[in-house]
Amino acid sequence: PSGAGKSTLLAMVYRGMVPTQGQVWVAGRNIVRLRWREVPLFRRRIGVVFQDFKLLPDRSVYDNVAFAMEVIEASRRDIAKRVPLALDMVGLAHKAQAMPGELAGGEQQRAAIA
Repeated sequence: PSGAGKSTLLAMVYRGMVPTQGQVWVAGRNIVRLRWREVPLFRRRIGVVFQDFKLLPDRSVYDNVAFAMEVIEASRRDIAKRVPLALDMVGLAHKAQAMPGELAGGEQQRAAIA
């Protein structure tokens, strides 16, 4: 039902919001205590895909996936190895140099998943 707090609850689960009091436990961890720089890695572990996909419009599909890895401080070597694999897994290897605006909605979603 409208106004029941579904969006607020989900935002707290993926650490998009922090409660004013209390704790939020996900996968055995109180995520209220996460440092801001730990949040992207945490979200990757639980598999967060935002409704609007959160792709950077001025970066290619490859660069969007690489950027997510840069945020978690992956090495350049690891990025160069894993980005093509991730794009292949979601069927977007052939769209690596495309811009998000050139992708269909389902392709944008798969790029966000990669």
